[in-house]
Amino acid sequence: MLSAREATVGVGVIFDSQSGVVSGHEMLAYMKSAFRYLRLADIMTVISQLLWGQPGKARTHSCARRVERVCCASDWFVLVSTFPFGDSISSITTTGTEEWICNGCAGSVGTVGTLIPNTFEAVVRLLAPEPRIQHWWSAYREMFVALGSICAKHSSPLGNLTFGIWEGHGFQSESNREELSQIPKLVMPNRVYFLLTGDLLSLGELRYPSSDEWRNPDLMWPDDHAWFVGTDVDFWSLYVGGSLEMTEEIESLFGGSCMRVSYSEKLPVES
Repeated sequence: MLSAREATVGVGVIFDSQSGVVSGHEMLAYMKSAFRYLRLADIMTVISQLLWGQPGKARTHSCARRVERVCCASDWFVLVSTFPFGDSISSITTTGTEEWICNGCAGSVGTVGTLIPNTFEAVVRLLAPEPRIQHWWSAYREMFVALGSICAKHSSPLGNLTFGIWEGHGFQSESNREELSQIPKLVMPNRVYFLLTGDLLSLGELRYPSSDEWRNPDLMWPDDHAWFVGTDVDFWSLYVGGSLEMTEEIESLFGGSCMRVSYSEKLPVES
């Protein structure tokens, strides 16, 4: 049985190995040739199978990360992984699954029905924190996380979330344009979104490229399409479609800042 050490270093992972079964250079060659996008759990499984012949353990909510650089020196190597929207966020790997959104957002221009698919029993509007409060972004983040925790109870615990980030937020530059161009997009009549994936914890870790500050997704939904959250650059309110039971729970938690709306209701413009 070989010993191994796993430790997070920046946004990378170090794995110690000992010579005898698989050398560092052999493992390096294998990993570089076999993978470009990896799940941390998959990395751990591959490493443990190579070294010990048995599955390894890893953070179950980790998401795919791009291997930017692999360094090898004697008995260790480093996988340095980065992703412009956050270390626990990744690009979606399956395209075409968002057709239900395009088909469902068939409402009249400027209405809730153009933002939230028409497949849900109920839709609620959740007002953003008061604009004059201190640490507004922290309060907005807390609201998103609290909302996500409620919504997660009404969808499969085994699934991940998809995040849609509007491409017009101003974070694209010459330095990241090529990388961002590789991310699948959701094309809607008036908006184009980068499509990312993560879990509930990832919601609180999301950021824009070249920034360390949290930023919200514009769209969010689970793998089983049990609910849908949407907001827009023109307003800060969140619109949530889901079951009657889920929306009632949201109304109960947020009280007067949450209200039932119809698909035909006009979307606001909020400064």
